[in-house]
Amino acid sequence: MAILTTPHAVNAPAGSFEALGFPVIHVPETSSTQNNLRELWAQAQPWTTIFTDYQHAGRGRLGRNWESGRGKSLLATSLVCIPDSVEARKRLGWIPLIGALSLQSALSQLTGTTQFQIKWPNDVVVKVAGQTRKLAGILGEYYGEVDGELRVGLGVGCNLHQDSLDLFPGSTSLAELGTPEITRADLLTTYLREFQTRMGRWNEPDHLGTIVAELNDLLAYRGQEITVAGQTGVVIGVNLDANLELLADDKQIIVTTEDLALHITERSGNEQNPRS
Repeated sequence: MAILTTPHAVNAPAGSFEALGFPVIHVPETSSTQNNLRELWAQAQPWTTIFTDYQHAGRGRLGRNWESGRGKSLLATSLVCIPDSVEARKRLGWIPLIGALSLQSALSQLTGTTQFQIKWPNDVVVKVAGQTRKLAGILGEYYGEVDGELRVGLGVGCNLHQDSLDLFPGSTSLAELGTPEITRADLLTTYLREFQTRMGRWNEPDHLGTIVAELNDLLAYRGQEITVAGQTGVVIGVNLDANLELLADDKQIIVTTEDLALHITERSGNEQNPRS
């Protein structure tokens, strides 16, 4: 592994990674960036980030594969460290959602559009010809505790340069959306700054309330009837426990990430994002 120090690597603007203030490590090819960071997590500096051009064993939620052509996606994992406490352990499920919000914000800034939404619990999606398609996925992995800190690896995979022939059904890319000029370096830098800013407010009293409001404003399927984890209902929103709330026959249904063993599908029955 080599820490990127030149402006030439993956079209990185000069000084872009150095200005972040933590190591950004480029691995040309790997099994997965999650595997790489897992080897370093106990000694690594907070926010250490590993990204790659190609990974041959990338993983999504529930052990699904994440596949991408060489250099066509942003594939990265960052080390998130938070002070250990009973409350912090209860809130670990928020970290992937905060990561998704950070990526959504970065994409909106770089594309100049507000079309990107969050699909609970871990995707960034966009409407294409009336269909919700997956652009990016987030995967969190709890590593352990070191010196009073909880340490989590948060992986991100975002489709950038794929054309329609490269994409799986139910997915899309920035190129397909008409913004192929955005580089991996620009997106990674902007995403990490957004993520750091949001996590920097972790201990503020109103932090969760602010995040919940932001997330529900951007929540895909809100107000629509869907089926998830065998439950069918109208999406109300995400609550303070990072769980999804549905309404069916005037009865509230709570779906947790532990319950989510099935894909979210619209009531029409069309499966969305089969590679999520």
